[in-house]
Amino acid sequence: LVAVTGYLGNSGGGLKLMLEGNDDTSENAQFLRECHRRPRPAVAVGQSLLGSKITTAMDVSDGLVDDLSKLCCASEVSGKIFTDRLPIHSSLTSHFPDDSVDLALGGGEDYVLMFTGLPAKVNDLVSRLPTGAAVFGEIKEGEPGKVEVFDANGQEIRGFNQGWDHFSRLNE
Repeated sequence: LVAVTGYLGNSGGGLKLMLEGNDDTSENAQFLRECHRRPRPAVAVGQSLLGSKITTAMDVSDGLVDDLSKLCCASEVSGKIFTDRLPIHSSLTSHFPDDSVDLALGGGEDYVLMFTGLPAKVNDLVSRLPTGAAVFGEIKEGEPGKVEVFDANGQEIRGFNQGWDHFSRLNE
Protein backbone atom coordinates (compact mmCIF):
# COMPACT_ATOMS: atom_id res chain seq x y z
CA LEU A 1 0.00 0.00 0.00
CA VAL A 2 0.95 3.65 -0.37
CA ALA A 3 0.13 6.21 2.30
CA VAL A 4 0.86 9.80 3.30
CA THR A 5 1.39 11.30 6.72
CA GLY A 6 -0.97 14.25 6.27
CA TYR A 7 -3.27 16.34 4.10
CA LEU A 8 -2.48 17.02 0.45
CA GLY A 9 -3.03 20.15 -1.65
CA ASN A 10 -3.14 22.82 1.05
CA SER A 11 0.07 24.54 -0.04
CA GLY A 12 -1.06 24.47 -3.66
CA GLY A 13 -4.37 25.99 -2.62
CA GLY A 14 -2.58 28.78 -0.77
CA LEU A 15 -0.34 29.46 -3.76
CA LYS A 16 -3.37 29.49 -6.08
CA LEU A 17 -5.06 32.11 -3.88
CA MET A 18 -1.95 34.30 -3.93
CA LEU A 19 -1.34 33.96 -7.68
CA GLU A 20 -4.97 34.85 -8.40
CA GLY A 21 -4.64 37.94 -6.18
CA ASN A 22 -7.51 36.64 -4.08
CA ASP A 23 -7.68 38.74 -0.90
CA ASP A 24 -10.28 36.57 0.83
CA THR A 25 -9.76 36.87 4.59
CA SER A 26 -11.89 33.88 5.60
CA GLU A 27 -10.45 31.34 8.02
CA ASN A 28 -10.17 28.77 5.22
CA ALA A 29 -8.25 31.12 2.93
CA GLN A 30 -5.91 32.20 5.74
CA PHE A 31 -5.25 28.55 6.61
CA LEU A 32 -4.34 27.72 2.99
CA ARG A 33 -2.04 30.73 2.63
CA GLU A 34 -0.35 29.82 5.93
CA CYS A 35 0.20 26.24 4.68
CA HIS A 36 2.07 27.65 1.69
CA ARG A 37 3.98 30.38 3.51
CA ARG A 38 4.98 28.38 6.59
CA PRO A 39 5.26 24.69 5.85
CA ARG A 40 5.79 22.37 8.78
CA PRO A 41 8.12 19.48 7.94
CA ALA A 42 7.01 16.15 9.40
CA VAL A 43 10.28 15.41 11.20
CA ALA A 44 8.81 13.59 14.22
CA VAL A 45 6.47 11.59 11.99
CA GLY A 46 9.42 10.67 9.77
CA GLN A 47 11.33 9.45 12.80
CA SER A 48 8.34 7.31 13.81
CA LEU A 49 8.31 5.76 10.31
CA LEU A 50 11.99 4.96 10.66
CA GLY A 51 11.34 3.46 14.10
CA SER A 52 8.61 1.30 12.55
CA LYS A 53 11.12 -0.04 10.03
CA ILE A 54 9.50 1.56 6.98
CA THR A 55 12.20 1.37 4.31
CA THR A 56 10.55 3.22 1.43
CA ALA A 57 9.49 6.82 1.98
CA MET A 58 9.95 10.28 0.51
CA ASP A 59 8.54 13.77 0.85
CA VAL A 60 5.77 15.04 -1.40
CA SER A 61 7.37 18.20 -2.71
CA ASP A 62 6.76 18.05 -6.46
CA GLY A 63 3.17 16.77 -6.34
CA LEU A 64 1.79 13.40 -5.35
CA VAL A 65 1.61 11.90 -8.86
CA ASP A 66 5.11 13.05 -9.82
CA ASP A 67 6.67 11.93 -6.56
CA LEU A 68 4.92 8.54 -6.59
CA SER A 69 6.19 8.09 -10.15
CA LYS A 70 9.76 8.79 -8.98
CA LEU A 71 9.40 6.31 -6.11
CA CYS A 72 7.97 3.68 -8.47
CA CYS A 73 10.69 4.28 -11.05
CA ALA A 74 13.41 3.74 -8.44
CA SER A 75 11.73 0.51 -7.31
CA GLU A 76 10.90 -0.67 -10.85
CA VAL A 77 7.16 -0.91 -10.13
CA SER A 78 4.03 1.07 -11.00
CA GLY A 79 1.36 2.59 -8.80
CA LYS A 80 -2.32 3.36 -8.44
CA ILE A 81 -3.92 6.36 -6.76
CA PHE A 82 -7.58 6.34 -5.68
CA THR A 83 -8.88 9.92 -5.52
CA ASP A 84 -11.66 9.06 -3.07
CA ARG A 85 -8.98 8.04 -0.55
CA LEU A 86 -6.89 11.22 -0.79
CA PRO A 87 -6.64 13.14 2.49
CA ILE A 88 -8.01 16.54 1.52
CA HIS A 89 -8.58 19.13 4.26
CA SER A 90 -12.05 20.69 4.50
CA SER A 91 -10.51 24.18 4.05
CA LEU A 92 -9.30 23.16 0.60
CA THR A 93 -12.55 21.51 -0.48
CA SER A 94 -14.64 24.41 0.77
CA HIS A 95 -12.53 27.03 -1.01
CA PHE A 96 -11.75 25.04 -4.17
CA PRO A 97 -14.54 22.43 -4.51
CA ASP A 98 -13.80 21.84 -8.21
CA ASP A 99 -10.00 21.93 -7.97
CA SER A 100 -9.26 20.24 -4.63
CA VAL A 101 -8.48 16.81 -6.11
CA ASP A 102 -6.25 18.34 -8.79
CA LEU A 103 -4.41 20.37 -6.13
CA ALA A 104 -3.99 17.23 -4.00
CA LEU A 105 -2.60 15.28 -6.96
CA GLY A 106 -0.16 17.88 -8.24
CA GLY A 107 0.13 20.79 -5.81
CA GLY A 108 3.29 19.77 -3.98
CA GLU A 109 5.13 21.55 -1.15
CA ASP A 110 2.87 20.04 1.51
CA TYR A 111 5.82 18.64 3.47
CA VAL A 112 4.08 15.35 4.15
CA LEU A 113 5.81 12.02 3.73
CA MET A 114 4.68 9.30 1.36
CA PHE A 115 5.57 5.75 2.31
CA THR A 116 4.91 2.18 1.22
CA GLY A 117 4.78 -1.17 2.90
CA LEU A 118 2.81 -4.33 3.43
CA PRO A 119 -0.90 -3.69 4.10
CA ALA A 120 -0.93 -4.73 7.77
CA LYS A 121 2.05 -2.51 8.63
CA VAL A 122 0.85 0.51 6.64
CA ASN A 123 -2.70 0.33 7.98
CA ASP A 124 -1.41 0.02 11.55
CA LEU A 125 0.94 2.99 11.14
CA VAL A 126 -1.71 5.21 9.55
CA SER A 127 -4.07 4.48 12.45
CA ARG A 128 -1.42 5.85 14.85
CA LEU A 129 -0.37 8.92 12.83
CA PRO A 130 -1.83 12.43 13.17
CA THR A 131 -5.13 13.43 11.56
CA GLY A 132 -4.83 13.60 7.80
CA ALA A 133 -2.68 10.51 7.38
CA ALA A 134 -4.26 8.10 4.91
CA VAL A 135 -3.74 5.11 2.66
CA PHE A 136 -4.46 6.34 -0.85
CA GLY A 137 -2.96 3.82 -3.26
CA GLU A 138 -1.25 0.62 -4.16
CA ILE A 139 2.03 -0.53 -5.64
CA LYS A 140 1.86 -3.11 -8.39
CA GLU A 141 4.02 -4.82 -10.94
CA GLY A 142 4.09 -3.02 -14.24
CA GLU A 143 5.81 -0.33 -16.21
CA PRO A 144 8.35 1.31 -13.88
CA GLY A 145 7.19 4.77 -12.87
CA LYS A 146 3.73 4.54 -14.39
CA VAL A 147 1.04 5.94 -12.09
CA GLU A 148 -2.65 5.47 -12.79
CA VAL A 149 -5.31 7.58 -11.08
CA PHE A 150 -8.84 6.30 -10.45
CA ASP A 151 -12.02 8.03 -9.29
CA ALA A 152 -14.53 6.71 -6.75
CA ASN A 153 -16.25 4.65 -9.48
CA GLY A 154 -13.04 2.91 -10.50
CA GLN A 155 -12.74 4.89 -13.73
CA GLU A 156 -9.25 5.98 -14.75
CA ILE A 157 -8.77 9.75 -14.75
CA ARG A 158 -6.57 11.55 -17.25
CA GLY A 159 -5.63 15.20 -17.72
CA PHE A 160 -4.91 16.07 -14.08
CA ASN A 161 -2.08 18.13 -12.63
CA GLN A 162 0.97 15.86 -12.74
CA GLY A 163 3.13 18.05 -10.51
CA TRP A 164 6.30 20.09 -10.89
CA ASP A 165 8.82 19.09 -13.52
CA HIS A 166 12.12 20.81 -12.75
CA PHE A 167 13.36 20.31 -16.30
CA SER A 168 10.27 21.46 -18.22
CA ARG A 169 10.54 24.56 -20.37
CA LEU A 170 7.05 25.48 -19.14
CA ASN A 171 8.41 26.08 -15.65
CA GLU A 172 10.84 28.82 -16.79
